[in-house]
Amino acid sequence: MTSSYFVNNLGVGFDAEVAKMASELSWKKILNGLNIQSLTYVIALIKSIFTYSPSSITLTVDEEIHEFTNVWFVAVSNHPYYGGGMKIAPTANPTDGKLTITTVHNLSRMKLLLLFVTVFFGKHIGLRKVKCVVVKK
Repeated sequence: MTSSYFVNNLGVGFDAEVAKMASELSWKKILNGLNIQSLTYVIALIKSIFTYSPSSITLTVDEEIHEFTNVWFVAVSNHPYYGGGMKIAPTANPTDGKLTITTVHNLSRMKLLLLFVTVFFGKHIGLRKVKCVVVKK
């Protein structure tokens, strides 16, 4: 049997922009010193929501083509959680050899903010503008 490895999650788009901005925030050291470092991501999320521009993507997975417009982010996961307890891929299993691809698209900026609340409970996968695909390759 061949071994394979994958990082917990790979984010492309808005979530990656938030992570980048959070790591570069000048307030990060102050918030860490006050033991409220989770606010770093909240600040980065709010700043990014007004500056990030969604784009179109084409994904080819398991030899099937998926096209999306106005894409906020794509998360590839082999574990349910990322980003401080968000349940981005509730059914992902790190031992099954499969990846879950979660795509969020065609949402307004305000609806994207509301979506983040549902992600903590894994309820976003039932929303029309969220597509989850479990793939082998």
